[in-house]
Amino acid sequence: FVESQGDKTKDPVVIWLNGGPGCSSLLGFFQEIGPFVLGDIGTDFTENQYTWNKNASLLFLESPPGVGFSENNDGVINYTDENTANDNYAGLIQFLTAFSDYKTNELCITGESYGGMYIPWFANKVHDMNQLSTTTLKVNFKGIMVGNGVMDMNMVNRNKALYKFLYERRLVDDDTAAILIDLCDQDINSPSCQWAQNKVGNFLNVLNPYDIYGYCYPPTLSSQKKSKFHFTRFFLSGNAQGKLELQSVKGFLSSDSDDNPKFSSPCVGTQSVEDYLNLKTGKTYPNQDAFHIRTKQVWQDCSEVVGNNYHPSGNGSIWIYEKLSKANYKILIYSGDTDSVVSYVETMGYIAKMNLKVQKEWRPWLISGYQVGGYVTNYEGLNFTTVRGAGHMVPQWRRESAYK
Repeated sequence: FVESQGDKTKDPVVIWLNGGPGCSSLLGFFQEIGPFVLGDIGTDFTENQYTWNKNASLLFLESPPGVGFSENNDGVINYTDENTANDNYAGLIQFLTAFSDYKTNELCITGESYGGMYIPWFANKVHDMNQLSTTTLKVNFKGIMVGNGVMDMNMVNRNKALYKFLYERRLVDDDTAAILIDLCDQDINSPSCQWAQNKVGNFLNVLNPYDIYGYCYPPTLSSQKKSKFHFTRFFLSGNAQGKLELQSVKGFLSSDSDDNPKFSSPCVGTQSVEDYLNLKTGKTYPNQDAFHIRTKQVWQDCSEVVGNNYHPSGNGSIWIYEKLSKANYKILIYSGDTDSVVSYVETMGYIAKMNLKVQKEWRPWLISGYQVGGYVTNYEGLNFTTVRGAGHMVPQWRRESAYK
């Protein structure tokens, strides 16, 4: 928890959740929106002039229990969006009870990636509990903000969006795109579809999925080779009936290299955080002591136990965004436009399903007074913006834009 640098008695409390499912929100603290940040390598901090705690108090919440340094003490490892939301709500109430000075502050729930599921399910729990007359502590909940967030785990639809995104970026040629977008929709097991998938898969092996114009980290050829199969395995898996689906979170996050069996997202440069938190002097972890970690352990950016035992909701979260918008909460959805894992094409597809009335058409927004920061559309009950030149973790790679 980081108090606001402004007026902490009046500034909002902003909860931050990283995605996964199963990845630590300390990534957001150390590399995205915290007051001091680490780079992709090394353990030297620099002051973040675009930290979100200039005018908000920040609460980084590990979700679900068992992620990062958090502990799962009830023995339940069958994680779902619903029970994760219940745990998050319980944690929030415990926090507001212990730090009662913040009980009346406005509260917003934010995050990215699988946060597109975490956040609305959490928000829905807060909303529903606030409606009950028996709830003694009503949260002053105002809205949500989601970056490059997945809202539906239907891999057929997600792959369609991926192919359209790649085609728009001219990373797939016309003929191959026509097969992927049209023919594969009719028969995924057809020879033509299999050929097109293999072709694009072989090409995408050498691409950073989180930033198609960026490089994998650490920036060595051997490390890039170790990470190269993640992207294809995530997007191009199919079952015996020919339905594209996410076979397992581990299939995406686990390394294909025998000498580097690390459960981690590829190409995102989290080594600096691991080096800092896992620094060991003799038998002690001095940096973990500084953060008052009760049970010392080797910190990982993503939890294999959580990832392997997380079961996403079959009905996704789009319906919750619709519910929250009708309840007049503020909703901002933003997309780094070089991300292919949850691209702006996919996000725009989610929003289209909500059938919201456009209030202000797609138009550019500016940073530094004259540079295009991205493009924004205002809907009735929801705002959507792209962030130009940003990948999956917008505040990590475009901090000024994210702050604005």
